[in-house]
Amino acid sequence: AASPEVSGQQLPDGSGTAGGFFVGATATTPGDWIGPFAANEPGTLAQSLAVDFVMPAGCVTFNPGSNGNKLGFGRLPLSAEYCAINDAGAQIGPFQELFSGVFLYGSASPIRDSRKVDVPPGRYAVRFRRDDAAFTSDQGTNIVLWAGLRAFLKGSNAFADVSTVAIRLLASQS
Repeated sequence: AASPEVSGQQLPDGSGTAGGFFVGATATTPGDWIGPFAANEPGTLAQSLAVDFVMPAGCVTFNPGSNGNKLGFGRLPLSAEYCAINDAGAQIGPFQELFSGVFLYGSASPIRDSRKVDVPPGRYAVRFRRDDAAFTSDQGTNIVLWAGLRAFLKGSNAFADVSTVAIRLLASQS
């Protein structure tokens, strides 16, 4: 199940930077939370939650000099939390860490990534933030958008009067 409320919101900047290959780290403070948004519909139980995020211009640092590589990796600290909610959408439990970490990327092409975490069966809301500020345009690029919130539901994968097909594809660079 996908949350219709999450659709490309840019994560607000905090301050400082986690840095990268060509940018030194500085003291950081987190940006504001986006959300919380309900991950699953009333009457359903989620057993896993997935947060999808996109860096439309990639995540890299720029070499300010003229020698060597022009691009280096960038660090991106992100945090997500979840809480139990009732069928009316009201919070009924404290926020808990879904995931928190510093992610390294090294591409100037768009990057799409997801983090899926198993949770006890329940109905949940999720909030998401970046834990530093985006690079300035001369340092690099690491702007992040919250692209999606998905809940993997507990229960049967069979549906009355509906045919389902499972497809497995192998991607390669051949």
